[in-house]
Amino acid sequence: MNWFRDRFNNFRLTGSQNNNSLEQEIEQRAYELWEQAGREEGSFDYYYQKAKLEREIKPTAYLLWEQAGNPKGKFHKYLQQAEREIEIRLMTYFLWKQDGQPEDKYDYYEDYYWEKAKQKVKFKRLSIVYKPFYFVVGKPYYFLERKILEPGLAWTDKQAFFDIIGRLGNLAIVIGVISFIFTEDYRRNAEVFSAWQTITSAEGQSGSGGRIEALEFLNSRPLKLPLIGFTKEYWYWDKWSNQCKKTWRLGYRFPRQSLSGLSAPNKAYLTAINLCGANLSRANLQDAFLWRANLQNANLWGANLQDAGLSGANLQDAGLSGANLQDADLIGANLQDAGLSRANLQDADLIGANLKNADLIGANLKNADLIGANLSGAIYADSKSNFILQIGLTDSMSTLILKCSTDSCITTFSDDFDPKKAGMILIRNKEDYEKWKNFRQKKSPY
Repeated sequence: MNWFRDRFNNFRLTGSQNNNSLEQEIEQRAYELWEQAGREEGSFDYYYQKAKLEREIKPTAYLLWEQAGNPKGKFHKYLQQAEREIEIRLMTYFLWKQDGQPEDKYDYYEDYYWEKAKQKVKFKRLSIVYKPFYFVVGKPYYFLERKILEPGLAWTDKQAFFDIIGRLGNLAIVIGVISFIFTEDYRRNAEVFSAWQTITSAEGQSGSGGRIEALEFLNSRPLKLPLIGFTKEYWYWDKWSNQCKKTWRLGYRFPRQSLSGLSAPNKAYLTAINLCGANLSRANLQDAFLWRANLQNANLWGANLQDAGLSGANLQDAGLSGANLQDADLIGANLQDAGLSRANLQDADLIGANLKNADLIGANLKNADLIGANLSGAIYADSKSNFILQIGLTDSMSTLILKCSTDSCITTFSDDFDPKKAGMILIRNKEDYEKWKNFRQKKSPY
């Protein structure tokens, strides 16, 4: 046990005789470290190297601090970093020495022993809480990585068989991607067919029956691969702005499926469905629950919505010419700018509904409840109106001709209702209609 003290005294005498104060300081520091460690026998070289490397901590920290741009008040951070680096260097040297200083491993001294030393130093600094975790998870993983996976990977890299398998795998991926792109139309058709099956099988049944998702899917326009070109969207729902928009969109897209003639009567549950811009002309939605449904810019020409629940629904700019809305629940519905010419709204509940700038020429509003409804700017015709009006539908499939000289295009109200007091506009001739139409288009963002 006294060998270290004797060797230290020997070094001190030699240093004194040679006037080597630096060596003496290192030896003295090594002795202090040895004593702090409990005077472990046979560890002189370790504490000597540690004392020697300790002198490099501050110069190393200063160099790191300078490289970082001399940040104020941060020198202690780089001092800790330097201490850790010196500790790893010392551990690296002794790990290499414990292995008998193998010359074949000296070339990757930094890669092998440095990483091994980092793990040991890291473990020494782990708190009591994390040390059990290291033994349970970290150490087995490190063993698996270093002793099994890395040698196994190095062996497979040298085998031609595995190289060929890898190339064939890459080729299979390329073929799969090409096949996926060229069979996209087939998959889309299969999905459309499945959606229509869902709607057809649920006909006549109450509840949703998957119809909400199926109808929204059919009304969508998904992207086609590859993602090139642009597609003109007449109406689509923009999730970012929560609006039904008309614009150009990136990429070619599948066509929107027409929902014309759709049949979903008998209390079909379609609450909060989003069918922005959908073609629902001549659809049968009698008694359907469409509360808070988004039917903005939808084509509902000739649709049957008798007794339908449309409370809080968004029907802004919707085409409802000739639609049957008798006894429909339209409380709080948004019908601004909607085309309701020749629509049947008899006995409909329109309490608090927004009918601003709506086209009500030839509409039947007899016995409709219009308490709190906004009818400002909405147009109507009376018995003195005399014009021929041609109304084109949004899907360009049909045209509605209103001949007020021969056909009845008079807007029918309840006896106690005064349209002028409600702020409605009387249309007497085609010129009046064109003026109103131009005024409305100027206010439209589209």
